[in-house]
Amino acid sequence: MARDVSYITRDLHFGYLNVHEVASLLGMKAKTIQNRYKSWPDFPKPFVLRTGSKRGTLRWSEREIRKWAEKIRSS
Repeated sequence: MARDVSYITRDLHFGYLNVHEVASLLGMKAKTIQNRYKSWPDFPKPFVLRTGSKRGTLRWSEREIRKWAEKIRSS
């Protein structure tokens, strides 16, 4: 179940989202994010992707997330 953006944005204030939460926001599968992350040299630097019990760190505004989401959907 996808979370609404206000919930994600509230999480962003604290700077923590895991790969599954990011995938949910982008409308993608977590495994797709994990696989494609390695081949995306332009993946935003503020984002550190971690899997398993560790959480990724994400410091983006809602606008930046939406812009990046559109970019990867069109790729």
